[in-house]
Amino acid sequence: LNKKNYLSKLPLLHRSKVRRTARIGRAVFSVGSFVLEMESPQLVAELVLIEESFQTVTGDYSKLMDAYAKANRVEDAERIYQKMTEKGIDADIQVLVILLQMYCDAGILDRAKEVFESLRSQGFQPDLKTYKSMIVAYVNAGLPKAAEALIREMEARDIKPTLEMYMVLLRAFAQRGLVDSAQRMFNNMQFSGIQPNLEACTLLLEAYGHAGDPDQARHSFDFMIRAGHKPDDRCVASMIAAYQMKNLLDKALDLLLNMEKDGFKPGIATYTVLVDWLGKLLLVDEVEQILDKIAELGDVPFQTNVSLCDMYSRSGDKSKAVKYLKRVEGRKELLSAEQFERVINGLIAGGFVEHAKRIHDVMQARGFSPSESVRIALMANQPQRKWYGLWPIIKSSYSGSERHQMSKQASTMRSPSFPKSAALVRWVVIPPPSPFANCIRNQNKSTKA
Repeated sequence: LNKKNYLSKLPLLHRSKVRRTARIGRAVFSVGSFVLEMESPQLVAELVLIEESFQTVTGDYSKLMDAYAKANRVEDAERIYQKMTEKGIDADIQVLVILLQMYCDAGILDRAKEVFESLRSQGFQPDLKTYKSMIVAYVNAGLPKAAEALIREMEARDIKPTLEMYMVLLRAFAQRGLVDSAQRMFNNMQFSGIQPNLEACTLLLEAYGHAGDPDQARHSFDFMIRAGHKPDDRCVASMIAAYQMKNLLDKALDLLLNMEKDGFKPGIATYTVLVDWLGKLLLVDEVEQILDKIAELGDVPFQTNVSLCDMYSRSGDKSKAVKYLKRVEGRKELLSAEQFERVINGLIAGGFVEHAKRIHDVMQARGFSPSESVRIALMANQPQRKWYGLWPIIKSSYSGSERHQMSKQASTMRSPSFPKSAALVRWVVIPPPSPFANCIRNQNKSTKA
């Protein structure tokens, strides 16, 4: 039997006579002893749905939309939804929930909000799954405050948020350094009867570290220990990084000594923070000893190359500075604007201005805009041109005696330093005379004669 001819007759069959089953991505239609197999079950389903005699209902469309939504085929799901509305079939709550989940998973927040409001208008009370989808969508769109409003709405309706919901918001606030919001989520988690785990304590610690508050970070660190959690390498590294923000090296070393007494062994994360900190202090020997310990544990993290390039540049070790600069340039797509500027400032401080200018161009090519301090530093280290002389152009708004006095002052100058009356004078660089100037001048005189 020719599949194409059979497919053309398929819509003429009544739906009660057609049975469809899915087997490993294929659609199998059987009518009597005839069987039709196709590689795209959704395509066959669409052909059946457009046939009037099939007597489609909302559930038929919702099943196909759900299949497209799970496959992240947003446009196909929207096309089926449009066909349904064109036939005059209103979307029920099941269809809207499928659309909401699809838009949230795809990160299309505007449409997700529209569907969410449509559900509310139909009297639908969002459940735990619906709230979770919207909270994740808001956080992924960079709107954690809006997600927190949904958490408060859940609490007002006596719907207990899950640990995962709290963690999503806590992580978002911690990454942005919003310590008040992070602490509020941490407290709400405890009030709801959820015991904060090690990850939650670490996120709160990191939030205070990013905000530059090592005292509150240490309070969170101590709370973690009292709660029965054993700080891991990431926790200790975050605590040391918080001390680094205020350059409290003595407290950081005291913490490490006490932790080692309790059996803690520093890992790559802790050593990476120490390399960055000691590198800024130009403690080259200590940094190189820590690098040996990192090599014993595993691969050196990429951000360590930025720290080493900065350290060796400032210490004047050109060969090692260029060595780590090549590693940084080799993976420049991983650099942030702050890391670019650190490399540039280190190269300028070490006197490697040409390398700094090249990295500056790379930074701009990556789409980052250098800060004003970096631009000024590069301009200040431009090669100085030789000044032949300065000549003041006196503003015409002053009297003849004033202009004569300022010209007299300028004629006594031997260097391009500005007098107190510089605000009254516009300075112009006079280039050195050309060796052919006298020849041209003499020729002009002879021509006039």
